[in-house]
Amino acid sequence: MTIKKKYNICIINASLPPHYGGAEFAAFRYAERLSQDRETDVIMIGHDKEGKYREAGFKHSFVIPVEVNTKDSKKNSIQQYVEYMSYFKALYPVMKAQQRRFDIVHIFNSNTVFTIIAMFIGKLLGKKVITETSLIGTDDPVTITNMNGWKDHLKVKGWRARFYKRADAYVSKSNVITETFEKADFPIKKVSEVPYAVDVDRYRPLDHAEKVELRKRLNIWEEGKIILFAGGINKRKGVNFLLQAFIEVKAEYPDIKLLLLGPSGRYDNEFLDGLRRMVQKSGYDKDIYFPEKSVENVDEYMKAADVYVLPSFREGFPISVIEAMASRLVVIGSDIPEIGKAQIIHEKDGFIFPAGNAVALANVFRKIFDDSNIFNTINENARNKAVKRWSTTVVDESYKKLYKDLI
Repeated sequence: MTIKKKYNICIINASLPPHYGGAEFAAFRYAERLSQDRETDVIMIGHDKEGKYREAGFKHSFVIPVEVNTKDSKKNSIQQYVEYMSYFKALYPVMKAQQRRFDIVHIFNSNTVFTIIAMFIGKLLGKKVITETSLIGTDDPVTITNMNGWKDHLKVKGWRARFYKRADAYVSKSNVITETFEKADFPIKKVSEVPYAVDVDRYRPLDHAEKVELRKRLNIWEEGKIILFAGGINKRKGVNFLLQAFIEVKAEYPDIKLLLLGPSGRYDNEFLDGLRRMVQKSGYDKDIYFPEKSVENVDEYMKAADVYVLPSFREGFPISVIEAMASRLVVIGSDIPEIGKAQIIHEKDGFIFPAGNAVALANVFRKIFDDSNIFNTINENARNKAVKRWSTTVVDESYKKLYKDLI
C-alpha cells in the first residue's frame, strides 16, 4: 500500500526535452527536485511533441509523456475546437488514471492548448489548480482575458479565459507581472510571487585556473574576456544589437570574445543571414563563436564566461539572467521592466541599457572593461543576490507554502 505524502503534485509541462523553453525547463528541473523530496510525491504529465522525448531515449520515473497528433498551423475557429478536443481526448484518460496520486495540478505555462486543457481537466477532477504567468503579452491575465467584442467570448479565446479564471491560485514570476493581475482586476490574494529558481551549486564561480581548464574542455578561447549570450537567436532577444556593440568596441579591447549560444533553426532566416553577414564583414569571425545550436551544458559556458548580456525587447522573468548572476558574471540587461525592475539594480549588481541601443550597450562595455574593479564588486553583489533570493532552497519553500495554503 502506498502511503500518501504531505504534498501530492501533478506538474503539467507544455513540452518535454529535448525541445523545451525556459518555463518548461524550469518545470522539469523543479520536478526533478521534488522527486527527491521525502515530503512530496510528484508526477509530470508532459507534452511529448512529435514523440521526440521517447525517440531520444529519455526515461524519468516521474514523467508521463503524452503525444498529441496535431499540426502547428493557422486554424479557423472550428479547427481550433477540433484541436482542443484532440488534446482533451489525449490528456483526460491519463489524468483520470493518475488522479489518486495528486491533490494539486501545477501548470508552469498558461499559453498552450496542452496546459489550457489540463486546467479544465484538473477542475473537472476536483483538484486544486495553480497556473503560472511567465511572459507579459503572452500568458499574463490582461492578455488572456482581453476580449475584442462579444464574438471573442464564443471563440476558443473565450473558453481559454474562462478556464484560466477558474484556477485556485496564480503564480507571478516577478513584481512586474504581479501588476498585470492588479490591472486585470484579479483577486490579489490568489496571486503569489515565486520567481524561477537557480541551482547556485551548479551555477557557481570558478577561479582562474578552473576557468582556463574548462575553456580548454569546451574548445573555446583559453584567454581573454568572454561575453556570453544564451537563448534563442532571434529579433525579440535583440542579438543583432549585441553583435553591433561588440563590433564597435572590439578594436579598443582586442582580447574580448563573443559567444552567441542558442538555437536558431526555427527562427527568421533573413535575420540570421544578416547576423552572419555582420560577422563576416566585421573581420572578427575568429573572435565570435556562433554555433546556432542548443546545448545541454549551459552552466559550463556560464562558468567559462566573464560577462553575460541579455538585450531582449520582451521577457517574463529570464532564467538566464539569474543563472549568470549566480555564476558571478558581470550581467548586462536591457531596460525592460522584467529585467530592470525585477532582477538587476543598475551599477550595483549589474548594468542596464536602453533596449535596441547598440551605442549605449557599447558604452557599458567600455565602462566595465576600463575599470577592473567592477569584476570584483558588481559580480560579487550579483552572486550574493542570486543565493539570497533565487536559490532552489528559497524558491521550493515558497512553493510548499503555497501548497500548504491550498490544501
